[in-house]
Amino acid sequence: MDHALNWLTLTTDELVTEQQGKGIYAGLPWFNEYWGRDMFISMPGTCLVSGQFDIAKQILMDFAKLQDKNPESPTYGRIPNRANLEGILYNTTDGTPRFVIQAFELLEYSGDTAFIRDIYPAIKLSIEASCKNFTDDKGYLTHADADTWMDVKRNGIPGSPRGNRANDIQALWYKQLEVGSKLAEK
Repeated sequence: MDHALNWLTLTTDELVTEQQGKGIYAGLPWFNEYWGRDMFISMPGTCLVSGQFDIAKQILMDFAKLQDKNPESPTYGRIPNRANLEGILYNTTDGTPRFVIQAFELLEYSGDTAFIRDIYPAIKLSIEASCKNFTDDKGYLTHADADTWMDVKRNGIPGSPRGNRANDIQALWYKQLEVGSKLAEK
């Protein structure tokens, strides 16, 4: 078990790279780019439990720089799903809540309240833009059929259409609001 844990730590560290800022590759050799959703899912094991808080901060700050800040954009406020040298795609609903949740988890692990001041504008924008542009009259976070982890499309047709209010997205949205309010208090 010790050898397996050491190997996992070593190989995970190899996925932390510098491409468009600091990030975690989704998986080599197939995904030598940043996938926001995958990165924020893997961040606790890659950076937080290993005490690499400065790397986690840099990843969050670099992805905050990539946030869609154009109020006229249909993905305003979102954190990218995919970032590579060819461009940025915002085609995910779950990457943004995971970004906010990881900012909170970093605070929980590190106790670094100063960092929250730096990242908070991106957190605030993500929540305000979602409330304005992506919620229905009941407060559910809406999304396109393939803007969840079931994001495969062929010829523009979702391979696994999920409707526009998937239950896992609602759980993430609730958590984003919950931890966003806690971060606002800090």
